Amino acid sequence: MEYYGLLFIFNFSGKGEEVFEKLRVFFKHFGVKQNRISARNKKVFAISVKSRTDFWKAIEKFIDCIISSFEEDFAIFHASCVCSRNFSFVFLGKSGYGKSTSAKLMCDAGFDFITEDTLFLGRCGIIPFPKPIVLKSKRTWNIFLPERVPKRPPKNIVFFFLKRKPENYLDFKMKIKSIAENLKDVKNFEELESKVIELGFIRKIPKYKGVEMLLRSIYNAKKIELSWVINKLSSALFLEI
Repeated sequence: MEYYGLLFIFNFSGKGEEVFEKLRVFFKHFGVKQNRISARNKKVFAISVKSRTDFWKAIEKFIDCIISSFEEDFAIFHASCVCSRNFSFVFLGKSGYGKSTSAKLMCDAGFDFITEDTLFLGRCGIIPFPKPIVLKSKRTWNIFLPERVPKRPPKNIVFFFLKRKPENYLDFKMKIKSIAENLKDVKNFEELESKVIELGFIRKIPKYKGVEMLLRSIYNAKKIELSWVINKLSSALFLEI
């Protein structure tokens, strides 16, 4: 029998106590033992489960609890994100469309990791949320935790809409690798758009349409003021693969 352990350490400040109260439901569900440690305003929890799948389900449920505590502060998207020195690249699409695969391949090519599955966009830009990349298959979950995570991702944002589930994953991976190779060192939008045209398999989406599509993708759209989100997206580039 395999066992997987998970240790949570909370250092509370500001909104921390409020978040902790919401997490009580999570810990109660998993029968977690609570232990206090001497450091002020800290609590430690331990979790143990019998399979890797249960372990990662526990982490995902835990993350969902945290996300729900910040729904009014950020626009939240179902997306993955990596960055180069000058650009943040966001991949959006339904489950199974290749968001996690895209993030993994881009990181393998030297891009920095920002987030997988959950993207936070705030008034100050994209917020790093580096939970592990989980590539799911019928038999197992392959888990990766990239080493490079920037504190402040570039404010120049490129959104890639993945329009359908890949019919040929080898072909899809080759396209993402081509994107990584050609866009890693671009310095400005003009150079980037020129590279996109050369690649040939990427379609540029009009800005008004891209903003409209993105607003429909916001997980918590009813809980935030959309005007600042629209303003934040006004300088972004929208593409479709």
